[in-house]
Amino acid sequence: MVGLVFLFHFIGDFIFQSRKMGESKSKSMKWLMTHVVIYATILGILSYPLFPNWLPFTIWIVINFYLHLATDFITSRCSGYFYLKNNMKAFWGTIGIDQTIHFTTLYYTFIWLT
Repeated sequence: MVGLVFLFHFIGDFIFQSRKMGESKSKSMKWLMTHVVIYATILGILSYPLFPNWLPFTIWIVINFYLHLATDFITSRCSGYFYLKNNMKAFWGTIGIDQTIHFTTLYYTFIWLT
């Protein structure tokens, strides 16, 4: 089931993220919030059947909404900086760290609440 959570994360974080969101979330709270709201909505719709009832599901979505927001607030600024400096090694390294943080928080909160 955790594999499905990671798939749902990919769908919400990448498939439903527009280019404008990806380019603007490092500079604009409006775009960062738009990204995280869409991400959490998609994650919620897809993952709801994996939970035994609504309470652990709701707690999981709320926790991951705020963790995703905090992570992207920091990592999008770092990756945006490296992208503008044309430091692609640091840019992709930051994306890797970002995804590692997301997967770790999703995994442990899912295990805890299911």
